[in-house]
Amino acid sequence: LIWNAGQNLAQTPGTGATNSSAVLAPNATKTNGTYSDGSNDTVSTIVTTRYPGRKIVFSLPTGYTDPVPTLPIAPSSSVPEDRHDLTASTGATWWPALKALLGPQTSPPAVVSPALTDTDATDSLRFIWGDRDAVMGAAASTATQKYTPSNSSFQLKLGDMFHAGPVLVGPPNEFAYFASNLNGYQTFLNTYRHRRRVLFFGANDGLFHAVDAGGWNRDVSNCTPNPDGTQGSCYDLGTGAELFAYAPRAIMQLYKPLKDAVGAQSKRDEWSVDGSPTAGDVFIDSVNNGVGTPAERAWHTVLVGGMREGSPFEGTSGAAPSVSLGSYYALDLTQPDELVPDGSGGFTVPIPARFNAPKCLNVSGDGTCARDWPQVLWEISDVGDLDVAPSPGAGYGDMGETWSKPAVGRVRICTANCDTSTPTTEDRYVAIFGGGFDRERLNRRGNWIYFIDVETGHVLYRANSSCGINSGSGCSPTYFGSIPAEPAALDASGDGYLDLVYFGDQKGQLWRIDLSDLRMSATPPGSRWQTQIDPSAGSAKPFLVFQAPQPVAPAVDPFYPVYYRPTAVYLGYNVSGKPALGLAFGSGDRDDILSRNFPGSLNFKQRFYYVVDKANTQTRFESDLYDVTSSTAPSTTSVPANGWMIELAKGERVITDSISINGVIFFTTYNPNASITGPNTCGNAGKCGLAIGTARLYRVLYATGNPYSGTDRAETQTQGGFLSEPVYFQSKDQQGNIFYTTENTVKTENAPGGKKTSIKGWKERSRRP
Repeated sequence: LIWNAGQNLAQTPGTGATNSSAVLAPNATKTNGTYSDGSNDTVSTIVTTRYPGRKIVFSLPTGYTDPVPTLPIAPSSSVPEDRHDLTASTGATWWPALKALLGPQTSPPAVVSPALTDTDATDSLRFIWGDRDAVMGAAASTATQKYTPSNSSFQLKLGDMFHAGPVLVGPPNEFAYFASNLNGYQTFLNTYRHRRRVLFFGANDGLFHAVDAGGWNRDVSNCTPNPDGTQGSCYDLGTGAELFAYAPRAIMQLYKPLKDAVGAQSKRDEWSVDGSPTAGDVFIDSVNNGVGTPAERAWHTVLVGGMREGSPFEGTSGAAPSVSLGSYYALDLTQPDELVPDGSGGFTVPIPARFNAPKCLNVSGDGTCARDWPQVLWEISDVGDLDVAPSPGAGYGDMGETWSKPAVGRVRICTANCDTSTPTTEDRYVAIFGGGFDRERLNRRGNWIYFIDVETGHVLYRANSSCGINSGSGCSPTYFGSIPAEPAALDASGDGYLDLVYFGDQKGQLWRIDLSDLRMSATPPGSRWQTQIDPSAGSAKPFLVFQAPQPVAPAVDPFYPVYYRPTAVYLGYNVSGKPALGLAFGSGDRDDILSRNFPGSLNFKQRFYYVVDKANTQTRFESDLYDVTSSTAPSTTSVPANGWMIELAKGERVITDSISINGVIFFTTYNPNASITGPNTCGNAGKCGLAIGTARLYRVLYATGNPYSGTDRAETQTQGGFLSEPVYFQSKDQQGNIFYTTENTVKTENAPGGKKTSIKGWKERSRRP
């Protein structure tokens, strides 16, 4: 249960504190109160606790021009950005910039117009902050206000979380770095081995939230005793208190529409911080002017996230304005609490107080705080256009809606003597993501892959075709489609370096980038958005591993868009010593999941593919795969050399990431064509009477595509609706389990293998719910 820390339940339930300048201070304690709950037949007195204020932060690039002449505000070369508290402070030096961000962020370069008044800007901030009763007043009836249910005066404070998956950040956990003690990583891990656990997630209230999710030895009553019977140690389950919230610049123009929203909502009002973040440990210089200083580098825990469907899209059909303002941001989350001596000459974190705010919310909170928590490293939005004809993206912004969940890791780059036995190399820590979704669905925006240098926020590598960038030199390109999918970034050798990146696009194409021989370009980039790595040298040129059937012009369908990351299955090595992998991925329209805007997709038979890549040099097609669903193809007893495919029913589409456990691939589908009548009913015929479609969970052997058990590859759920992504977890008895949810049920089953396992090494990775 997550409670929003801005609620003041000592007064009317859901009423925000009346002073939106009451910022949560480091080490602040919670206060107690009560309220009378008369929503039932009897009146109950409820005891509550709350923080005296909220810590909501935003950032501005160092050295921005004030007043702001154009939007969006371009990032500077300086890292970190300047962090401020999101309060209604009309006299602050940053107020003109903040007020501009609250207005329409139209296609750049556009003059800020119309300007918001101080009153409207202040009310918008107070509304986001939680002071909603006072802002709304009598402007609308409680029956039509989005944030007030018609049967209660309780105003919801936490926005819904639909696409945005959470990530839990606790102690450092990069096993490969620890094993080699890379740059003193073992000291870093030992210092923060009991770091407070914090759950991070975006919500459609315009904010990215940080919630207390566990303190080491803060409550030992539920800890498992040690083998000798003495008191054990463990994390508790947290307090659920919001520790801070972050307001990304790119979606601030939605704050006023959220405040003004009455009645039925539009897409622009409903989505905001909608993307799923990724966290990881990186060795960087966190204070630089675009070039890191090696001597200043240290270990940091960072989080990188995007906006997904919260990316405001300006314009339609290519008419100006025609640019998505999606962005990515990076937060430094290394140190929430102060440090204390560990008794062995080093430092560690203390047991976090249950009802005290973290001392490092501000760097001044304690003498051991190295920086503000969080520190905003950068927020970037690529509004440029590096496509050239005949690329479909020529004339359109390169970055689409920022759907692609980043992958974070380390790459090695050759800087000199690359073709010798003694090359000069350096390590960079990167966030890898696709360019995003094209709201017009024409593959003109988001058709790039980006590697962002976490240290600087600058592009390290980018590509949009099989030639690298556009046609390259003497190369005939196959262009990427838009890339809303999360990439699969793999450390195949286990040495702590990313070796391969695979990603799918909206054309049904699967791409591979070999990271084993990345080479710095001899020509320095002209801007932060140009590549520093030469895409035509070494191994950096993208390779088209697989291509689904393509429409024959002038037809534009059928199409087989990929929205989710491929799942990699390790198959050993090829004869040249390169990793051999099986790549499992599915297709289907996830954006228009009910096929209301494009009903023709209900007649398409989407696919699930398993493609074997042994460092292939020839692109595979459907004709190279074994069609295990063909009426003339029996279940195979041999392993198809190139892989296999499943042809789904008409309208059926893959709606989550897949997972591979002990030889079995699990994935879920949804079909709006067919409808399952569930056992549950309600009194709202307009909602409950809608067709809810058919949900299926597939279990197939990755080697052959045959059913894991029985004769059917899929299990149709008794209740329709959407299934969650299948997730693997290990229970207390070391039994592996598969977990997923239906519309109304949480389901678990034993993982394939039927045996208990022990942990040899591990690395925590976030997945979407």
